[in-house]
Amino acid sequence: MADNSIYTNLVSGSSKKRLYNALWFTALFLIVEFIIIQFHEYWADEVHAWAIAHKSNSIADVFYNGRYEGHPKLWYVLLYLLQKFTDNIFYMKVLNLCIATGAVFVFCFFSPFSFKKNILFCSGYFFAYEYSIISRNYAITVLLLFLCAGIFTRYKGKHFLLLSVLFFLLLQTNVYAVIIGIPFYCYIIWILYKDKRLHLRTILISGTIVFAGFILSVLSMKPPSNSGLSTENFRLSLYDSAHTLAVLFNCYVPIPQLNFHFWSSNILNPIPNHAYIQAFLSIVLLIASFVLFKANKKILLLFFSGTVGILLFTYLKYFGYIRHHGHLYLLFILCYWLYSAENQNEAISTQTNTVWNTFSIWIKKYFVTIVLVAQIIATCYANVCDIRYPFSNNLPTVNYLKENSLDKLPILGDGDYIASSVAGLLNKNIYFMRPRYWGQFIVLDDHWGKFIKFSVTDLLNQVDSISDQKKSDVIVVLTYPFNDNSIKNWTLLQTFEGSIIGEDYFIYKVNYVPQNPVKLNTKGEILVSKGYLKEAMSLFEKAIYLKKDYSRAYMNLADCYNNGLYDFNKALQYIDSAVKYNPANSAVLFDKGAILFNKGDKKTALEFFKETIQLDPDLINAYVSAARCYISLSNNDGAISCLKIALKRAPDNSDIYYLLAECYKNKGDILNEKACNNKAQQLKKDI
Repeated sequence: MADNSIYTNLVSGSSKKRLYNALWFTALFLIVEFIIIQFHEYWADEVHAWAIAHKSNSIADVFYNGRYEGHPKLWYVLLYLLQKFTDNIFYMKVLNLCIATGAVFVFCFFSPFSFKKNILFCSGYFFAYEYSIISRNYAITVLLLFLCAGIFTRYKGKHFLLLSVLFFLLLQTNVYAVIIGIPFYCYIIWILYKDKRLHLRTILISGTIVFAGFILSVLSMKPPSNSGLSTENFRLSLYDSAHTLAVLFNCYVPIPQLNFHFWSSNILNPIPNHAYIQAFLSIVLLIASFVLFKANKKILLLFFSGTVGILLFTYLKYFGYIRHHGHLYLLFILCYWLYSAENQNEAISTQTNTVWNTFSIWIKKYFVTIVLVAQIIATCYANVCDIRYPFSNNLPTVNYLKENSLDKLPILGDGDYIASSVAGLLNKNIYFMRPRYWGQFIVLDDHWGKFIKFSVTDLLNQVDSISDQKKSDVIVVLTYPFNDNSIKNWTLLQTFEGSIIGEDYFIYKVNYVPQNPVKLNTKGEILVSKGYLKEAMSLFEKAIYLKKDYSRAYMNLADCYNNGLYDFNKALQYIDSAVKYNPANSAVLFDKGAILFNKGDKKTALEFFKETIQLDPDLINAYVSAARCYISLSNNDGAISCLKIALKRAPDNSDIYYLLAECYKNKGDILNEKACNNKAQQLKKDI
């Protein structure tokens, strides 16, 4: 409901007291928020935008580097211009706070509300935390949206071209500003044209400006076809519908869960089926809004067109987080502003003869106040948490690296987007291991993060490769713990855990170890034991490149082709090289026999097993493999002879007894077959 006396004084020009009140509260807001931002750690989104601007050499570069962002570029351009004067990212906080403070002044000076109600609005969650403490492109929306509302409601048709320019800029902030801004502009045109306050020529010029802003906004928001953020949801689902509708309650009543991971949560989230409960409460809020605005159909149309537009975008294109959903609340404030300005003489009906009328009276008296109280509760909790706990751990991580001069070393990161904030704060290119490039920000195409399969082996190989290229120790910044005791040159230096939004970091130092064939081969054997054949084969090939006569690496490659890839011809090529460089090695000869056996050449394989036995008479597997060859060649006596020798060296080997049983079965010796099977079974039981 409008505060009639205040608005009348504003219109009549008696606004000195209002100006005074606006100035002192704005100054207080600035002081309090400036203190709070000292405690707020930047998070990945904030640093990401800063890094894009920092790496741009022109405004054209800003548009190019930000082509995957899905946002218009006004905020990025402002950061680019700011960096003409300073490289200190702290001033991004200052810039954002100045914009937010400007929005508070505009609201307090131009709004049709009482000064007390202005204080309540400006102390709400989105004004006093989400869009002021956190530096993103949303504070500009608040400033421009309410500056447009203020100029329109105070001056009506005056300064209309200025208003058009402001709308042009409003459309360059974010997609939600477009969804709100276009119907708001149409509402203003409708009102002024109906009141005959605008000439057709002025409308055409203004429309051209705003339409140009709309086209520029759409073109700058539309990402390339390979964007990693392109998502659509055309599935009809009751849960998805409820989940989407629930966001309206979550932003009108943004009281979070009462723990330090509060951000983008709601106090009702722990309740089973909370989305359906929140959706029902959202419907109640929509009904209340309808009751509040029903006397003015134009404002009702503006409210529901903007609300439906944002909800459809949320459902169909990008669900988003509370910072995005907060524009639903901004739209409500805008409509309440316009309604209060247009209906300043409205009197509340005192008829109480119907339930509906009683409900309407209650809504007009208390609804806005209840919403404002919920907003202030959320503000207090969010700011207290941000002061007490680290919002993100990227700044402590960066400080640790600088204090220990670790930032002088090459830095590699995994957990792309989160790790990139370390690069942005360091003002240093780091190597992103998934997309495989150096930079300060992640290009949000379809080749980063979750779009890339990335294993422990990839991690180790990337780190070793960069360490070898740089001939240096490297620092590895991970967003998850990495523990492998078999990797000796990795040292965990420090962990930074327990941030509000879960941006945690694990810092490792990897000592540079000059690559040599033995260490490469050893690492490859570790990878084989873990099932990473292809990665291991790459290391074996590197070992051979460094040492042409390294027979063990040839043998390991042959084993990979023989036992993993079953390419016996390739396996023979490598094992022949191993034999060439180490002909007296029993393990090499045994492997060649095994490959020949698998290929089906049992006769030749037998000769290599015999040579193996001559070189190493205690190698049990050589006797067993020779016996298998004899069995395949129908020479059961030869097999029995080999197996009996093997039993002398390994009398408790059940597999040998089973093979003996097979030989006796082939010979028709049932008694010995049975005795060998019984012995094998007894040995297995004993085990």
